Amino acid sequence: MTLEEAYQKLKSILGTHRAAAKYLGMAETHYNALRNGRNRVPVWRAEYIVFKTQALVEQEGADKK
Repeated sequence: MTLEEAYQKLKSILGTHRAAAKYLGMAETHYNALRNGRNRVPVWRAEYIVFKTQALVEQEGADKK
């Protein structure tokens, strides 16, 4: 999963980018700056976002069973 896919998946599952920022433990303004390319995304942060998104996707899949 790419970082862009993770952003969209978070919004799809959680409903808003505000909720996605809260889920990731980030300020909404910082999350939006990363998402919109205003701030550089460090590799460790990108990996964290993708990891947390994959965990949420797996949890959602388990909840639907």
